[in-house]
Amino acid sequence: MFIAELFCNDGTYELSIPLKLVYPPGYNQQFWQKNWTPFVYNNTLYLSYSMNPHLVLSPNLKTGQCDAHHHTMFSSVWPYGQMRGSSEAILVDGEYLSFFHSGLNDASIASWPRFAWHYFMGAYTFASTPPFAITRMTDRPMVSPDLYTASNRYKKVIFPGGFAVVGASIYVAYGKDDCEIWIMTLDKEELKKALKPIRD
Repeated sequence: MFIAELFCNDGTYELSIPLKLVYPPGYNQQFWQKNWTPFVYNNTLYLSYSMNPHLVLSPNLKTGQCDAHHHTMFSSVWPYGQMRGSSEAILVDGEYLSFFHSGLNDASIASWPRFAWHYFMGAYTFASTPPFAITRMTDRPMVSPDLYTASNRYKKVIFPGGFAVVGASIYVAYGKDDCEIWIMTLDKEELKKALKPIRD
């Protein structure tokens, strides 16, 4: 994983030299490092390394070394593959909100109906203060007729990349089938109703 600062100079965007982030010793559970979820607490950047356990890292923005700050677990209610981070986490109505994805090899009308890798999208919240324990999550994927459509793409990808809260609406930018970018509009109050409390 790398991180860089974004500068805007007279309408031109530039990046600083990227800094490689180094995970803490003992937490290298997979060769490919990805899906770290950034969030800001007390004007300090933190990173959720994984969802369950919810491992929160504190990066040194000069050296790139990350320290394990908090580690909490919960009983998963998500039977659609391993939950992985996707979007950033933003403080919304007193708790952090983020969107995640998972995947299963399955057959559907969208895959003609051969077996193919299908991504699923959900949302979760975690506490606004340390140790940032996950508090609620959707217990089923978000679906609509436009999400899964037939195409020649092998993977049926729904990957939430970022979101913005504007009044009563939440706008989620997501990748579709690794070839398109779409915007999903959610009703904030309806999403909050869909978030179910989880058990420690």
